[in-house]
Amino acid sequence: MTAIAENPTQVNISELDIIGVTEIFNHNDGEFQLSYRGQQKNISSLSNAEIEKFCDENGWDYSRTLLNISVISLYNGHSVVTKKVRDLIDYTDDGQKCLLSKGTWYQYNDDYLSYLRDSIAEIEVKYNPAFDFSREQHDNFINQKYEEEKNEPRYQGQDETAIKIALKQKYYAERAYNLLREQENGFQNYDRVDVKIGDCNIEVMDLYKDGMMCAVKIGSASSKLCYAVDQSLTALKLYKKGNLPNVPKINTVVLWFVLETQTHIEDVDGRPQLNQWKKEVRLQGFTPMIYINYRLN
Repeated sequence: MTAIAENPTQVNISELDIIGVTEIFNHNDGEFQLSYRGQQKNISSLSNAEIEKFCDENGWDYSRTLLNISVISLYNGHSVVTKKVRDLIDYTDDGQKCLLSKGTWYQYNDDYLSYLRDSIAEIEVKYNPAFDFSREQHDNFINQKYEEEKNEPRYQGQDETAIKIALKQKYYAERAYNLLREQENGFQNYDRVDVKIGDCNIEVMDLYKDGMMCAVKIGSASSKLCYAVDQSLTALKLYKKGNLPNVPKINTVVLWFVLETQTHIEDVDGRPQLNQWKKEVRLQGFTPMIYINYRLN
């Protein structure tokens, strides 16, 4: 509990786990209510920061309270689903070799880790050095955009340095990477293209090519992996339900990681998430695949 409280950024809370895909299809209004010891608070988005704020407002010790808070999903002001926070979060403690996932603690022993490595080894993993992404490439991309956009009214009165700083915020690493794959490698770019299902905006995918639906994430944190898995599975379920009519035909589902360090995927936090992702993709009748690339200095 103390470790969770001291590392809030390592706690992954998924709205999908309480809303559910069915509720998204039925136009969930995206409202939640936090409840504990007779106190309630309505919030528009479910996050670790909102829960911590709820504790602070009521003078509760966050580390002792977090897992026991109830989260209520609301539809038109009425309760639809109620779950404890402990049933919604994922948290990995590498030091203790254990994982809290959806209310259950799992202790990793050597046999379990071997099982997970073997399971992930069944997934086809591809590495193409042409898709590595260097900081020099990012800088060159920003220079290109500077020449294209420097005369736009929004940049009037700004010098080159200020404009490039603004452009680097606009074309952050992941967005620049996806645009480069579109320009140089024939991928279709779906980054920042959301589909509205009821009141929820769903990010479908980042890139598409030859039947491959790709979720791209840059970084080595387990939170990146968890987000990629959630995005991939949500989009896949929507596709199977026919809720993505403008998406081309899919036969392969790709998690594409551009790692900040050359850490093998089997050593990255999130092994159980990858294992479950593989199973769900196959159950839906698709081929799971992982692309690995590196962020170079």
